[in-house]
Amino acid sequence: MIPEIEKHLYQSIKSFKSIAHLLEDKIVGNNERQTLLIGYFDICMEHIQSIHLLINNKLFGSAFALIRPFYETYYRALWMLKFATDTEVEGIATGKFTFSGMGTKIKELDTIYTGTDFFEQLKKNSWNAMCDYAHTGSLQLSR
Repeated sequence: MIPEIEKHLYQSIKSFKSIAHLLEDKIVGNNERQTLLIGYFDICMEHIQSIHLLINNKLFGSAFALIRPFYETYYRALWMLKFATDTEVEGIATGKFTFSGMGTKIKELDTIYTGTDFFEQLKKNSWNAMCDYAHTGSLQLSR
C-alpha cells in the first residue's frame, strides 16, 4: 500500500480510538435530537471502520462504495442538528421524513458550519463518483 495512504489510515484509526475513549461512559441522548445524533455518529464510525477493514484487505471498490453513505449520514446529522424543526426531528425518528433536496441542505450547512462553499464544492467535485461506486457504475466496473 502507498505509504502516504497507510499514514492517513493510521492517523484515522488513532483518531477513532481517541474519540471512542472520550465517549465511553458518557450519558447522552436525553431528547430525540441528541438520540438521533448519536445514531448518526455511530453509523459514521461504523462506516469508517468498515472502510479501513476493506482497504486493509485490498477490497478497494467496496471501500469506495461506503464513502457516499458515510458522507450522506454526516450531512444528514449536521443538517438535523442545526436546521430540522422539532416536527422534522420526530419525522426522522419515525421514518416519516424524507431528506429531499440534498443540494439545498448542503448549501444550508455551509452557511452555519463553514461560512464558505466547502460542502457545496465537496459535493460538486465528488458526488457523481461517490454515487457511481455506491451504485456499481462505470467507475466501479472499470476497477
